[in-house]
Amino acid sequence: MKRIGVLTSGGDAPGMNVAIRAVVRTGLAKGWDVLGVRHGYASLISGNLHSILQVVESANPPHHLLLGNDAYEAATAKLQNLHKEFSSWEAVSRGVDFPKAT
Repeated sequence: MKRIGVLTSGGDAPGMNVAIRAVVRTGLAKGWDVLGVRHGYASLISGNLHSILQVVESANPPHHLLLGNDAYEAATAKLQNLHKEFSSWEAVSRGVDFPKAT
């Protein structure tokens, strides 16, 4: 069996989740063992590899997978700020609806 590892630099980068997901799904479709390397190059050097097969083999894998505390906290903070902004402009947002067709 072939085995491949997915390695990034370890920092946040737009579009990386989609790219990683595509690599993993392609590898699995070919029957390969696919491993994710957590914490970038430092993990590769230390040999601390983490399998991400559980995610991609899931019946409903996430479209956005947040890996690590920093990514999770940044995304959560962004969502909270968006919710606060949406709430403060709710009346204006809802006030521009078109009348429902009868």
